[in-house]
Amino acid sequence: MKILCFVIVLANLVLFLWEYRSGAFVQTETVMEGEPILLVGEEKKGLRGNSE
Repeated sequence: MKILCFVIVLANLVLFLWEYRSGAFVQTETVMEGEPILLVGEEKKGLRGNSE
């Protein structure tokens, strides 16, 4: 059972390093078109319609 756990952890580590090497974690600037996504707290009116 320890060997199985070790193999799974090793596979996850290899996958993480592979994705890191291929540049999956590099942030790119994206241009958003259309309406922005707002959270409920960012709206002028809340869920109940009261101004907060």
